[in-house]
Amino acid sequence: FNGDILVSYSGGVFKSGDLILSPLKKYLNEYNVNFIKPMLGPDMGSCLLAYKLSNENISEDIINNMVKNLEYKFV
Repeated sequence: FNGDILVSYSGGVFKSGDLILSPLKKYLNEYNVNFIKPMLGPDMGSCLLAYKLSNENISEDIINNMVKNLEYKFV
């Protein structure tokens, strides 16, 4: 790969925060890996994957609407 590799994460183990993320970041730093906080949970990620596999284009608007709907749901 050329340039930075963006990696997100999900799952209960990552609730420990820097306890798990710091060693991973340190180990993968030499490979130009940058961790980004997930915008959506794994359930919504699977919905996006299904949408993508149906040959649909995933626009930024679709993702933003999903994030807004989740915020509204849990307020």
